[in-house]
Amino acid sequence: MSFKNLNPKAILSLSYAPDGKTLAVGDGKNLIFIHITSLETSLIYQADNEIYWIDWLPDKDHLLFLTGLSTTRTMAGKTYYGNYKIFQISLTDFIPIELYANRQIDVRDVRPSLCSDGKYLALIAYIRDYGNKAIVLSTAGFGIFQLAYKGRYSFPCWRPVNSQ
Repeated sequence: MSFKNLNPKAILSLSYAPDGKTLAVGDGKNLIFIHITSLETSLIYQADNEIYWIDWLPDKDHLLFLTGLSTTRTMAGKTYYGNYKIFQISLTDFIPIELYANRQIDVRDVRPSLCSDGKYLALIAYIRDYGNKAIVLSTAGFGIFQLAYKGRYSFPCWRPVNSQ
């Protein structure tokens, strides 16, 4: 894939690598790396749905990304609002691990925030008919903790507590 073949209208997310040498791009359903100095591109992964958010873990060897539907779809009599999924992908084997999935969350209303050590991801998600939901999940795949339900929340933000 060439840098010139990227579709600017399909790019929904961008994230620089911690070393600044690579740009991860969500080009529609494709997770692509652009090597900054050469502008060469590499297709890393093809998702089932559009990629809306990307972030690098501090270890520089893993990425998190969010996929989902931009519109509702009805399949086999069921309505899928967002088919929201968060994945972690290793940059050594390029095998994604699904960390979280929810078919009712509208992917356009999700607000992920990665903590500074990369161990947890917080998100506020609007679920139709239920309101906002605050969730924290382990980026290592160790589980999900729901902080709050049916409230008025906006953007999650991590901050140091007692110099930790």
